[in-house]
Amino acid sequence: MISLKYINSSKISDLKAELINLENNKGINSVLVLSGANNNYDEKQLNKLLKSYSKPIFGGHFPGIIYENKSYETGSVIVGLEYNPEIIYCDDIEDEDLIENTISKSISKFSEMKTLFVFVDSLSRGVDLFIQQIFIQFGLKYNYIGGGAGSLDFIPKPCIYTNDGVKKNCGLIIGLDKHSGIGVKHGWGKVAGPFKVSKSNLNQLIELDYKNAFNVYQEEISKHSNKYITEDNFFEIAKSYPFGITKFDSECIVRDPIKVTNGIIECVGVIKTGIYVNILHGDCQMLLDAADQAIKKALYGIDQNVIEFTFIVDCISRSLFLEKEFIKELNSIKTNIKSVPLFGVLSIGEIANNGKEYMDFYNKTIVIACL
Repeated sequence: MISLKYINSSKISDLKAELINLENNKGINSVLVLSGANNNYDEKQLNKLLKSYSKPIFGGHFPGIIYENKSYETGSVIVGLEYNPEIIYCDDIEDEDLIENTISKSISKFSEMKTLFVFVDSLSRGVDLFIQQIFIQFGLKYNYIGGGAGSLDFIPKPCIYTNDGVKKNCGLIIGLDKHSGIGVKHGWGKVAGPFKVSKSNLNQLIELDYKNAFNVYQEEISKHSNKYITEDNFFEIAKSYPFGITKFDSECIVRDPIKVTNGIIECVGVIKTGIYVNILHGDCQMLLDAADQAIKKALYGIDQNVIEFTFIVDCISRSLFLEKEFIKELNSIKTNIKSVPLFGVLSIGEIANNGKEYMDFYNKTIVIACL
């Protein structure tokens, strides 16, 4: 069983009090902490608390957190787990050799694990390297779920919680000896494309079909919506028009454009030169239908009689797009799982694999795990 609590407070002292309660609980062997980035915890105080904690502790702060059928920008969801997890911490996910060596040293300890939680600093340029190395070394044996931590000001800062303090440019892999069912869906549809990515640099989209990427994007959005997107209003309009990386065997991978500078579009996640992308759009009902499909897929993959909790990683830009309708998404999930506890995060990028497909870093997607 788990101990699950939401504390409606942005004070370190309140977080500390709840963590001490779990530290004194002999039935709890590890602790997951999911906090709202708007808590603005004092970094020195948070480091002191995490470093002094005697049990394995992991998690991070995110643009939003989910508890049952509500989302919050502040406070913390604190989960006490009876499981003894295996944890790999990689302190620089922009160094491919370091990632490979760090994982390979500990991979043998994961032989009995069944589900891997993965948390990354979403603003690190090494997110895709990290995810690629996880999949190369762990393969299809496991189910994966996780997401990108950080805040919507898109300023790089420490956001991943570990027993060594709060960290940035890093990643965590947490293995649990617990079966899971995974559901992944996004609900966005194509409105323009495909376009060849003729020039890019990691998460920077520079050219589409050998033309300035922003000019192409601007023109297509104007055709579809009669809206004129600029650097000043970019995020407000772009949240409704993500890119979709075409895949022949499954739903496309969505990439979230977050800002434009000097005609270069910056996305959450890598867009490789030479691939093809579409410009996507959706409406509220399409996204809500996708969430309903995701929870049903997750439930289909596991014996529903043994589910202890449901963990959700939902893209923050989905909630911004859905606005007041977002509560319907959470209500739909809660209705499907009935009395099973529900918690999770509003993330900047989502991580998932159901043990049957290639592991990916998604945007504007909802990922659900029933464990």
